[in-house]
Amino acid sequence: MRILISPKPSPKYSIGIFLQRVAGELQRRRYQVTSLLFHFTGRTLMPWQQAFIFGNPRHLPTLIASGKPFVITIGRPEIKEEDEALGFSYHLEHQQQEDAMVTTILQAPHIVFISHYVKGVWRDIFSRRNLLFPETRTAVVHHGVDLDQFSPIMKERNEPFVIGMAGQFRRVQGLVALLEISRRLPFPHRLMLVGSMTPEYREVFDDGMKDPKIAACTIHIPWVKQQDLPQYYRRMHCFFHPNIGEPCGIVVAEALACGVPVVCPQYGGPAEFVLPDGGIAVASEPWDYGEGFVEGMERAIIQIHSNWDIYSRGARQQATKYLSIANCVEAYLDIMSLPHSGVRN
Repeated sequence: MRILISPKPSPKYSIGIFLQRVAGELQRRRYQVTSLLFHFTGRTLMPWQQAFIFGNPRHLPTLIASGKPFVITIGRPEIKEEDEALGFSYHLEHQQQEDAMVTTILQAPHIVFISHYVKGVWRDIFSRRNLLFPETRTAVVHHGVDLDQFSPIMKERNEPFVIGMAGQFRRVQGLVALLEISRRLPFPHRLMLVGSMTPEYREVFDDGMKDPKIAACTIHIPWVKQQDLPQYYRRMHCFFHPNIGEPCGIVVAEALACGVPVVCPQYGGPAEFVLPDGGIAVASEPWDYGEGFVEGMERAIIQIHSNWDIYSRGARQQATKYLSIANCVEAYLDIMSLPHSGVRN
């Protein structure tokens, strides 16, 4: 059995990383996968029987026209109200992308959403458009991680307490909240940011580093290879993920798997697998990073600091229960009516 994966798996962006993990797990289960040639040409050298699609990749019309079975995983579209609240630009192409995804959802035999939150966003979009949402063809599967690669190490919660973030940093509101929380925390701590920054984010970061106390306790690691990420998570005691309306959050899953408790907003996908034992989800309103949000995230960090052993064990338990790449792929295979172990052609 050969499964076409589109777009191509890649270590350079979050969707590509997830697809790499799916491809690896499928191959471990004796499925063949293909992606590279189709990504560039819309054709493959070898015949494929099913397709695994994420989002709205190139040559999607070719896949649909083939008449072959496929499952498509859907993330969250760009939301105009969010962009306006956060100072981003909402372009015509964003509306066109949403239009295309609505058409795909209507045509696809199997639709998987990356969180219940994302499914709710699309249900609302269909309602606004007076379209019938295809409930019976949908499912929710959270992103999975390799629990052997992303695993905790035995450690004590020594001071200073390390509060970490990871990913592609874009929303400056979350950084502003973190810096303010750092000024208020009543115990020694360090801030660790792992990942790339947009120019706007970097400007806010550099401005924050003008405070000598903040600069003295902060480290930024610009880019880390996937295989090296676990060692950075393992240096953290609390993972700070402030993105209100986060669709799912691969970095949150990775942190939990490494035994790092998470603080995040209630509004969004991560709360679905952080709770009940892996951290704290703070009451939040869409796109509101005001004082109430800052105070809630601060209280959550203090609570994790006071009960770190319990939350650290709970983080790994949540990952084991909900975020294994093996369980993730099995869920997809069930949706595709394929056995959990394939047979090579």
